[in-house]
Amino acid sequence: MRLIPIILVALLPSVMLAGVAVSSCPADVDSFVSIAREAMEDGNYVAAFALYECALRREPHSSEALAGRLMARAFMVECYSTTQILVTSR
Repeated sequence: MRLIPIILVALLPSVMLAGVAVSSCPADVDSFVSIAREAMEDGNYVAAFALYECALRREPHSSEALAGRLMARAFMVECYSTTQILVTSR
């Protein structure tokens, strides 16, 4: 019985962080697209692709999200095909 308060104190920070993560998730298509653009600028094409996918799930006819997803996919293919060439040439 003495362990329960210790366990609760140990788990409290993770529960609080989980609440922050859920509340900071973008709610609208414009937010997803904006964050995806930042990911593209940083060269994180996988994250950008996933964010554009989320935007398209919320608004399937978003031309901006569709175009962004296609660009992210193209950059992913280009980056990974270059990586595979470098790996196989060694």
